[in-house]
Amino acid sequence: FTWEAFVFFFITYFIGGISITAGYHRLYSHKSYSANPIYEWFVLIGSLLAFEMSALMWSFDHRLHHKHVDTEEDPYSINKGFWYAHILWLFDYDRKFDAKIVPDLMKNPRVVFQDKYYIPLVLSMNILVFGIGCLFLDPLASFYFGFLLRIAFIQHCTWFINSLAHTIGAKTYCKELSAVDNAALALLTFGEGYHNYHHAYEADYRNGIKWYHFDPTKWLIWVCSKFG
Repeated sequence: FTWEAFVFFFITYFIGGISITAGYHRLYSHKSYSANPIYEWFVLIGSLLAFEMSALMWSFDHRLHHKHVDTEEDPYSINKGFWYAHILWLFDYDRKFDAKIVPDLMKNPRVVFQDKYYIPLVLSMNILVFGIGCLFLDPLASFYFGFLLRIAFIQHCTWFINSLAHTIGAKTYCKELSAVDNAALALLTFGEGYHNYHHAYEADYRNGIKWYHFDPTKWLIWVCSKFG
């Protein structure tokens, strides 16, 4: 372990993670704000560090989750158990893609391009990042901190929203839903831990609405909006 390795891990973890929350989640899945093409390319490329499918498929699954939350049709329903919602759904889920769920994204050439060429894009991006890491680190350290550890952290933090954020926390805004607000989880997920609020007001670009809520994703969106 070296500080260089930690910095490399943190930078790649931050770019990949916040691209998912600001891009895949709040921009594409919920259309909670609009963005210009340059911004879109940043999050579409940055999201390749997360290895979490294309924006089109991720958003399709997530819209189904919100439409059918806590029912049998919810792709990662917490009612099927903690570990099912966390990771096992990936091995059980039979995606029946329906373009009518994501008609807006099907008209977005950037999203469609990323989906069509996702495999070569994600492989090229991660090989490039590994190469950059080798300029400062031992190749094994670059692979471990800049790929394996980064992927594990980003993906498990995303899955924690499906599992922990539907299990442990406060039902601050909507008692009927399984989603809960969990401030500790927000620290790991760039603000996504305020999940009860999100399910109650999914069109809001914020998850944490108080000034003291840790939600760097909303800060990023707000700052970028000042630059158009």
